[in-house]
Amino acid sequence: MSATSNLRLALWAGSETSAIVTALRRIPDVTLTAIVACDGSSTNGIDTWRSQGVAVQTPDDLLRTPTTPFDALLIADEQAEVASLHRAVDQGKHLLLVTPGEWPVAELEELRSLGEKRGARILVCEPSRHRPSVQAVREAVMSGKLGTIGLMRLHDWSHAHMGQAASVWEALRANIDLACWLFGEIPESLYCVSSQSLEDEATVGPVGPLQIQLGFRAGGMAILDCYRSLPSAEDYFSLSVLGSTGATYADDHHNRQLLLGSAGARGVTTGEGVLPMVSRLRNLLDACAGRVAALTTWEDLRRSAIVLAGARLSSESSAAVRLAHPEDHYVLA
Repeated sequence: MSATSNLRLALWAGSETSAIVTALRRIPDVTLTAIVACDGSSTNGIDTWRSQGVAVQTPDDLLRTPTTPFDALLIADEQAEVASLHRAVDQGKHLLLVTPGEWPVAELEELRSLGEKRGARILVCEPSRHRPSVQAVREAVMSGKLGTIGLMRLHDWSHAHMGQAASVWEALRANIDLACWLFGEIPESLYCVSSQSLEDEATVGPVGPLQIQLGFRAGGMAILDCYRSLPSAEDYFSLSVLGSTGATYADDHHNRQLLLGSAGARGVTTGEGVLPMVSRLRNLLDACAGRVAALTTWEDLRRSAIVLAGARLSSESSAAVRLAHPEDHYVLA
């Protein structure tokens, strides 16, 4: 596929289908040819999709007898089975993973190895990197205006219906990725504390707060806390970075606009809208077409997995851990 050709895309996104289709409308040089329908979550508006020339098929039918040809399969559904991903890559289809943390790194490495043999690109995307506010912080850090980073502080809290036991650890992994991305390295030491033991996850369900402290080589420190059991839908995300010559701050505090009209005054709340999803998809699709480099690399994925494993060891042991040599695991400090 040349850098100028139109990319034919099949979408397997479950409940995210409508949001991703909306975002795709803002991206040129891509044609949506098929949508995977496993259950009712991805079949809303099925007649509308088909009227627009988009095939709606089961995963099996898509990979066995596609109604329309496609070049790449975009995955944003945690229910997607690894076996189906292998089938797609084995057929030479590019694989674009919008939420790579849903699959173990070892399984993704197998897919990547198969892709190299079949001429298929396997690309991953860390969603948090594509928030406009986070990208503004990254630009400030990379510009050198902040000097040497001394402290990064991050809060990531969301409400109860997302509070599955594993999700808070996945959130921690994504936030670890942000810390490593901003500091440009893997932490030398860390300490992680949870409000309940890991053994309780399967039976208790929602996990309480997790907090992790990361220590970097030059003396910099990151403090991250994640929570997935807020009682209401008032989610909260904030990120602050303090450097030797400056500081920057980003959060998701919604802007409240006062709208005056014939019906009187009312407050309108605005957020980042579709922009983070557009950024994620544009980078994946442009990287697939060879126009840009992927913002998230395989080394990024391996690094966050190593640190997350260290965080679990620290939480289980109630002790700090340090980076071993070679730098592929942590041991008790």
